[in-house]
Amino acid sequence: MLYSYYHKLFWGFILLLIDIRIQNVDVLPDFIGYILITYGLTKLALQHPSFGKARYGSFLLIFFSLPEVYQVTFQSSEMGYSNTLIYMMIFSLILSFIHLGMVYFIFQAIIDLSMKNGRNDLSSRAKIRLNAYFIIYFLSLFSTPFSININNDYMLFFFIPLIPIFIVELLLIGLIRTARDTFSTSDPNSPEAPFINFPLILKRK
Repeated sequence: MLYSYYHKLFWGFILLLIDIRIQNVDVLPDFIGYILITYGLTKLALQHPSFGKARYGSFLLIFFSLPEVYQVTFQSSEMGYSNTLIYMMIFSLILSFIHLGMVYFIFQAIIDLSMKNGRNDLSSRAKIRLNAYFIIYFLSLFSTPFSININNDYMLFFFIPLIPIFIVELLLIGLIRTARDTFSTSDPNSPEAPFINFPLILKRK
């Protein structure tokens, strides 16, 4: 049964959505979510190749998201912001593009599986959510550089556009749950895949 692997994918994205910090430390770090997502995609890759493509992105994000466990705070000065903040913003943009690539292939897998199983309604729903996800995310990425020059008194207005991002993330999670309930019974007739297929083979202990 693929139910448990879709379930890991589901909870992985839930963890990515939750951001609880104590003294700038993320108590539910994103890399845990990406580990769950990678593990789920490993088996789902046998059901559709696009899940396998998404797995490469999630595997990279396990390591690239480690620096975000601790959030460094910066304060502006007369000389402006430090170069470190600029580098961190560029790094965050790179993470976002890798994440978008991962999400794209997950959407494509669900769309294709829906069409092959005669679920045109689910396929249309996934296409609409895919477009909404990317439009909202790209608008957010476009506005990120401008946030540097926003006065602290107006930062609250900058967080308002984050609400649509939260909504499209919920829509993605809901789509994964629907895919779990729809496609998890069609187990592929092939041996279980290794944890990850990369030049360096990682064995499960």
